[in-house]
Amino acid sequence: MSNQQPVGVIRAECKSCGWTLERSLDAADLEPEQNQGIATRVVYSHSYKCQSDGEDGWGEQTDVDMQLDMTGEPS
Repeated sequence: MSNQQPVGVIRAECKSCGWTLERSLDAADLEPEQNQGIATRVVYSHSYKCQSDGEDGWGEQTDVDMQLDMTGEPS
C-alpha cells in the first residue's frame, strides 16, 4: 500500500435523496480506470434504485451528479 496522496477522487450525490459516494481512484490497489468504472456502475445502479419516490426496488431514474476531483483532497 502506498503512502502517496490519491491521484483523484470521484464524488457523487443524488439530487433526490442526498445519497453520496466518494471513491479514491487508487482505492483497493486498483488502477484509476478500474476505480472510475466501479464508481460509475455504483452511481448508475443508485440512479435506478433510489427510493426517494417511495418505491422499493428499481424505479424511475433519478439525477445523480458525479464529479472527478483531481486534487485528491477528502471532503
